[in-house]
Amino acid sequence: MKLNKFYIRYYPPGIVFEYQKQRRTKQKILDLFDIEKETDVEALAARIAVDEPLITPGVQPQLVALLRKLRNKSSSDHCGDRHDVTGSPSFRLDRTLSGGHSLPITNVCADKYGDICATGSYDRTCRIWNARTGAENLTLAGHENAVYSVSLAVTGRALTGSFDKTARIWSLDGGGECLCTMSGHSAEVVAVDVCAPRQVVATSSMDRTTRLFSAATGKSLASNPKAGSTRPWLND
Repeated sequence: MKLNKFYIRYYPPGIVFEYQKQRRTKQKILDLFDIEKETDVEALAARIAVDEPLITPGVQPQLVALLRKLRNKSSSDHCGDRHDVTGSPSFRLDRTLSGGHSLPITNVCADKYGDICATGSYDRTCRIWNARTGAENLTLAGHENAVYSVSLAVTGRALTGSFDKTARIWSLDGGGECLCTMSGHSAEVVAVDVCAPRQVVATSSMDRTTRLFSAATGKSLASNPKAGSTRPWLND
């Protein structure tokens, strides 16, 4: 393997390695979810170099520089300016949903009635909660990487998009069975949406495409290679 280049992925934090193997260009992503203001980037670079054969002594200083940029960006994102909200509507904390996920939450959504909510997480699960009581109803497990996007747009169903390059439809009746897995993206799925009347699911990905799938069968219906990794919108 020969390293061509590597660059920062600011959110979620990580480093992308582009390398050559058997005359083919490939990518490898190193997730750095825990990088923070106090992170020792020199020590982190040394640990990465031990485990990653693409990092040679000659490129390690560049890795340190990238990690420093990533650390500074991550810390600034968590220390935003406080704004004066005088005159704005007041809000109060109703309840906290806790004790479920073992890693940071990536996304949250509620159903249209406000009865349940779904959370996605880097722990590779989606959890369904009773929004009235705060109790956990279901754990939807099966994705092989972080669950990054969640939707409760269809009653009785949950839709998830994952860094494992797939999206899934789950039944919320009974034990949370996976009804359908939608594959076809070559990189992380970052957004999912659904048009219930047409039984069509839309996904977008870091591979810079959007795709349409049958919600009934999971079969790929169409793709748009020029869409970029933006959120898909579906009209009824």
